[in-house]
Amino acid sequence: MTSDKSVTAAFNNNPPSATNLSASQPDYCASGPAAFFSWTFRDSGDSQSAYRVQVDNNSNFSSPEDDSGKVGSGSQNYATPLGKLSYGNTYFWRLMVWDSIDQGSSWISGSSFATPAHA
Repeated sequence: MTSDKSVTAAFNNNPPSATNLSASQPDYCASGPAAFFSWTFRDSGDSQSAYRVQVDNNSNFSSPEDDSGKVGSGSQNYATPLGKLSYGNTYFWRLMVWDSIDQGSSWISGSSFATPAHA
């Protein structure tokens, strides 16, 4: 007697994305120029496994002031290290996210932000 069995597997072939990108700044009098970034990971039925954030004062990201590199983490927050940003600049930031099967998004741009002219 033979038994026919079938298995159906669903694969999410869509790349991940992120929404609700937000940049905020701390109290500059206490810390100097810095930025906190947050986002909401989006991928149907999947979770975030990594992210990468770049911050640059050029919109073409030719020489980022801060590049986190690929960080293996489900965290949806990132803070620039102190000393990376300067007073009196406009900065641009972008994000990449990866899902649990290591499929990455394309770059996702956040809104630009400006640091104050001085402390």
